[in-house]
Amino acid sequence: MGANKVVQKSKEAKMKAAMAGGKGKKKKWSKGKVKEKLANLVMFDKATYDKMLKEIPKAKLITPSVVSERLKVNGSVARVAIRHLEEKGLIQSVCEKSSKQMIYTRKLDGRECALVIRGLGRVTSWAAALAAFSKMRGKGLQLDLLAFTAAMGACRRSARWALALTLFLDSRQLGFEQHERTVASNAACSAVADCEVGGWPRALQMLQDLLPRPGPSSGAGASSASVDGPAKAMADEVSFGVVVKACSRGSEWRSALQLLRDMRRLHLRPGLVPLSTAASTCSRSEHFHVWPWALRLLCLAREDGQTPDLVLYNCAIAAASKGARASLPGSWSATFALLRRLRIASVRPDTVSFNSACAACQRAEEADK
Repeated sequence: MGANKVVQKSKEAKMKAAMAGGKGKKKKWSKGKVKEKLANLVMFDKATYDKMLKEIPKAKLITPSVVSERLKVNGSVARVAIRHLEEKGLIQSVCEKSSKQMIYTRKLDGRECALVIRGLGRVTSWAAALAAFSKMRGKGLQLDLLAFTAAMGACRRSARWALALTLFLDSRQLGFEQHERTVASNAACSAVADCEVGGWPRALQMLQDLLPRPGPSSGAGASSASVDGPAKAMADEVSFGVVVKACSRGSEWRSALQLLRDMRRLHLRPGLVPLSTAASTCSRSEHFHVWPWALRLLCLAREDGQTPDLVLYNCAIAAASKGARASLPGSWSATFALLRRLRIASVRPDTVSFNSACAACQRAEEADK
């Protein structure tokens, strides 16, 4: 073993000297040859390997073939290599070449586990990502919040919201800090919101768990997440945003509006995305009388110092146009007032804007006949 280490250090010193252009009796190696030689020396210890990665372009050292060979020899690979391969979409290739030794032979930390799971989920399928997650847990690897959220992200992309909820419940057994629990809940809620049209009650319940318990006089209903007072909550803007999205998918405009009220009670400012989502829900509602709420949300954005974008304007115009088609008072004039406001705000109307206005005009013309 001692002789091997001496030979290894000698090779390393010789190649580094060659790269640095050091003086010597032997002819200096070309830069390409040095890179090739270094890439083949997979027996380096981790400290030397990490140092090499900083000195030589990653594209030459971090390839699926090189990393796989290193894994077969000593089951070790630098985190920077995992991150680089994940960014390039090459995680699956490494796992195949090394018979999944990246996952099974080394005690990866939580961050590395998360990178592998996320990379597998992005470039292959949710099945590969979740299989890796399951194998890591079975091997006793220390999975952290990032690994769990990466697995829940794979569930979201594969429409497996029930499994995402199971992972969320499992993650709560790990004793995460308050902010970590919020992140995990947001990931699970996002999976429910994206996967299940009727998943809004589950998303609301998960949000309830992040909110302070309402007082006896609050009268919060089962379909809302109402809270009273400035009590501290673990829910953040992302939490409310994903649940508003879930309610929108279920056409639950009342719950979506209630969530925005709850945000303000908790001193959280709704962004343009949840405001637009709620306004869109109002515009799609079968109850034509809710169209003024979309205008109210537009005004709310201005009151909070935000500049409404075209998406929010279009949702409000569509809601007003729908009210005009039902001959509701004020809706026709509101439609064109919003179009004028678009021009004043230097926001260029698009096809959606004009189609909504034309629909309102058509209904007004029919009413005059």
